[in-house]
Amino acid sequence: MILFKQLSIGVICFLTALRITIPSALALTKQEVNAIAWQVSVILGPGLTKEQIKAIDKGNYNVVQGWENGSGVIIARQGKTYYALSALHVVADSRGGTFALATPDGEVHIINDEKTRLNIIPLGKPQGYGESIDGLDLVLIKFRSNKNYPIAPIASSENLKEGSSIYVNGWPNPEDLSITERVRRFEEGIVSFVANSPSSNGGYSFLYSSWTASGMSGGPIFNSEGQVIGIHGRGRARGNVYCVNPQLSRSNSCGIQIVHFLSHRDVRRINSALNTNPVDPKMVEKGRIGKSKTDRIDNIYKTFALEFLDSGLNRKPSGGCDFLLIDDCE
Repeated sequence: MILFKQLSIGVICFLTALRITIPSALALTKQEVNAIAWQVSVILGPGLTKEQIKAIDKGNYNVVQGWENGSGVIIARQGKTYYALSALHVVADSRGGTFALATPDGEVHIINDEKTRLNIIPLGKPQGYGESIDGLDLVLIKFRSNKNYPIAPIASSENLKEGSSIYVNGWPNPEDLSITERVRRFEEGIVSFVANSPSSNGGYSFLYSSWTASGMSGGPIFNSEGQVIGIHGRGRARGNVYCVNPQLSRSNSCGIQIVHFLSHRDVRRINSALNTNPVDPKMVEKGRIGKSKTDRIDNIYKTFALEFLDSGLNRKPSGGCDFLLIDDCE
């Protein structure tokens, strides 16, 4: 009996020491979160007209100078169908048209929504040209592939607090929009404000200090455990245009929490396809030793135009300039 008690006490002491000395297994470094981010992030582009594609094919890139891109994240998979999540205002005028989505392996997927109008699923209703959104400023984009793309791990964000560390991922547009290069940015920041409820215009519900720019709209926001807890939507306030809090919006960017995405009625159909598991260490390791082919796109016009040519969409009626992306106002 005495021996049993001694063993029991020893085991309890060992477990207590173990609990105290081992750091949280979920806490990741910035580099480790970035290793996850590049594997699940996508860059979005507008539908090009038939005339633009022909001109680009001949080396005339002036026809699309000034093009602005958007960002997104692979959020779910059902068989060969993938769902990317982005900001609705990024593709507010693309429903019923065509545009492109580039995955981390460099492959460009043409999203054709001309006939079915089922490949772009808005979770809110744009007003005008996306300047304001009734409901959530979020959109699900469907694309098909035989390849095995990682799915972003997500967290409900219900416990999001001011002072929490976050990371925003996306492809900012250069200040000189004649530049054809796009480079992915992964920005650290601190949560500065969390609203009690989402805003009526876009569903924005938290602010953060991360540097952001036009083109990063729709990009994922990660917590320090490497899980997506939000989608970036707007940059710092300009004039009377602000998100959530007019005072803090002047020096902070704003996003939509994943918890509001999860509660949307149109998301129920893919609930079982979401990745709500803790981050797999193998995913982190793969990201650390691997490299994304879309971290730097030297000539984004040519990259996307070639896929439009290959897809044969240039032989179909084009959406023209009406289907250009609307990106965020920074």
